[in-house]
Amino acid sequence: MSKLESLPNEILIDLLEKYANGVDELVAFRNDLNSRFAALVDQYQQLHFNFESIQSLTLSNRDPSGQMDAFLSIFPILDQFKQLRRLRLDFDGNTVEEMRMNIAMRSLFKTNIHTLSIKGKNAHAGFQWNHFIQAIFVMTTLPRLFLAVDSYGYFWNVERLNAFNIEHLTIEVCGCTWNDLKIILKHASRLSYLNVRLTQDLT
Repeated sequence: MSKLESLPNEILIDLLEKYANGVDELVAFRNDLNSRFAALVDQYQQLHFNFESIQSLTLSNRDPSGQMDAFLSIFPILDQFKQLRRLRLDFDGNTVEEMRMNIAMRSLFKTNIHTLSIKGKNAHAGFQWNHFIQAIFVMTTLPRLFLAVDSYGYFWNVERLNAFNIEHLTIEVCGCTWNDLKIILKHASRLSYLNVRLTQDLT
């Protein structure tokens, strides 16, 4: 750090803008440990972000900053992150941009994701979560799934699926009916952990 500090600001900015990864810069320099470097990061005209090697990602559209929509507007497909293994989504269906969400969710099926956590309210709005969630269950690379989405009918027509690849399953908020549970146990031969809330059958 002492050698870097001896360089003038113009050279530092040029080096960091052209040769450094924006993620590393924000982690290393955007803190209270070195006010000069923190100020330089704020002055950048260009930040280069390389997420190819990222393994874990959390996206949310519940805060005023619009983090999820901003991220997906720049990185619309998630399968470009070749090392992505864990993804956490926290959304409000009334405020999420439907087209962006559709594109991002469909691109998940081309990834090697290992752990998926989906937490959402107003999931009935826009995106067809029931169909998407059914497709998730047969992803060959996805052993861990956490669902907390207020969309009824998670397992609608799930009898058509041959087998679930999920090993670790948690379902909150909506829960599932006794019939849904029987279907899960019938098709989930690899299941080793199950945490669900049983609800009254609505049919």
